[in-house]
Amino acid sequence: MMSYYTMFFIGSLPIGHLAAGALAERIGRPLTFLAGGIACALAGTLSRWGCRRSASTCGHLRRAGIIPSTGEPPE
Repeated sequence: MMSYYTMFFIGSLPIGHLAAGALAERIGRPLTFLAGGIACALAGTLSRWGCRRSASTCGHLRRAGIIPSTGEPPE
């Protein structure tokens, strides 16, 4: 499983770099970094929102202690 993850992660980096370079040529470097940060924050927010909506999807993460079930931060 980890080899597939590594293959995907390493293999997709050039595509992301190419897209970021093309975007930076059009709108500039600072706005490209801003757009990337907004996209990451939005993805994290949507992921967390989806996890709260569907307890069955993230139940295994709660049982493993990765996501606290009480809403309090882990120790």
